[in-house]
Amino acid sequence: MAITHVGAIIGAGSPNYLDNAYSVFVLGGYAYVVSSTDNALTIFDVSNPAAPSHVGAVTGAGSPNYLGGAMDVFVLGGYAYVTSIDDAALTIFDVSNPAAPSHVGAIIGAGSPNYLNRPLNVFVLDGYAYVASFDDAALTIFDVSNPAAPSHVGAIIGAGSPNYLGAPRNVFVLDGYAYVASRNDNALTIFDVSNPAAPSHVGAVTGTGSPNYLDGAASVFVLDGYAYVASLDDAALTIFDVSNPAAPSHVGAVTGAGSPNYLGGPRNVFVLGGYAYVVSYTDNALTIFDVSNPAAPSHVGAVTGAGSPNYLGGAHKVFVLGGYAYVISSKDDALSIFDVSDYATILIDASLDLAAYYQKVEDAGLDLAAFYQALEDAGIDVAVFYQALEDAGLDLETWATRYSDLAGVLDVKGQNLESLIARLEAAKAKYKDLAALLAATDGALLRDFAAFLAATDGVTLSDFGLYLKAVRGVPAFRSITAQRVSSVVHEVS
Repeated sequence: MAITHVGAIIGAGSPNYLDNAYSVFVLGGYAYVVSSTDNALTIFDVSNPAAPSHVGAVTGAGSPNYLGGAMDVFVLGGYAYVTSIDDAALTIFDVSNPAAPSHVGAIIGAGSPNYLNRPLNVFVLDGYAYVASFDDAALTIFDVSNPAAPSHVGAIIGAGSPNYLGAPRNVFVLDGYAYVASRNDNALTIFDVSNPAAPSHVGAVTGTGSPNYLDGAASVFVLDGYAYVASLDDAALTIFDVSNPAAPSHVGAVTGAGSPNYLGGPRNVFVLGGYAYVVSYTDNALTIFDVSNPAAPSHVGAVTGAGSPNYLGGAHKVFVLGGYAYVISSKDDALSIFDVSDYATILIDASLDLAAYYQKVEDAGLDLAAFYQALEDAGIDVAVFYQALEDAGLDLETWATRYSDLAGVLDVKGQNLESLIARLEAAKAKYKDLAALLAATDGALLRDFAAFLAATDGVTLSDFGLYLKAVRGVPAFRSITAQRVSSVVHEVS
């Protein structure tokens, strides 16, 4: 199986502003890139991955854009949230018109109370922005429900025990917990952020070398009860069981610079569909690992090389969506796009056993006839639907056993229909058109259907058939990680 280079766009200065490109976020057919030397946020049209094209940009250190040394970007609900180290700032831009991104609001300042000294990373969820600041040894939480007036809500600081926030590089937020990877403390620390005004330490795991391999912890991605950490100085990807946040524990690891793992200076990890995608700065590489068995992660493929055609010189950030991996490389001043759809096919071929699934559904007491009727009513091909579930990494057995009364869920009630139509119309007004909303959520197909119901309290999705109709216009039902969809759901509900 091969990782195939598809397209790239390069160049410092106008118009691409990719000098020392540092981070990328992909959503709705656009790639949002920040570059620290060009002090810029640039937006590229990647709807045709073979020919990414410049759409718009905003630049400038200092007031009002505060893009001096732009480090990270997170996009949600028509806004881009950017952290910048030279300006000690979190700035928010309206990107609802990608051709004309505009400044909306900002909050600045090193030290108390904002602790924005070298803010390397930002994660946005449920109206809050979580920022990890390297030199302030801090995790700070801001209320961004009003993007024009972001405000400080809470913070937790301190290198060493117990918080282990010595030089935090990355934060990931999910289900009321913030997971922080800190380089100088060689640590993964977990904080309870269910009350953003009072974040509190819950648990941590530390240690260089075997078994934790956290020397220079640089990036963390959390999914399905596991935290995946890439560590610079240990040349490692380590997996921890975080199902009990108070007691994270080592599960498995893969290490080694150079061939075949190419983990020399791993800067970022992205996990989707049973695979971990890691980019390594020193090895100029994108490597894919099979993590379907977290205790035994294994190398499955890699692509390397600075300069043309791969432009992986100083690979720094990776974002995976719709069968493509989007990689930012700071030495090559480039955004490169790779086709990784082969790995999704492996997942389908290896795990899809329809006969066994039908039996599990029937054993759970589900009404298959009603289920298929709902698919038909929504105009969805059954085979396409099953493939979409597998693309999203859905655990079919868990899904089947959780829904012992699917027929009841499928029962269309006028009140539910009216409620859903009203919500979609409200979203349509906010996003200008419903197609844009659907594109922004990538079909909102969660890896775990129960998570969607929980996120919406069963209100928005009280009828599964209506949900299928709502998303049927999205090509291939592209998946998106659970935490980002739940935040979009919160945004429009």
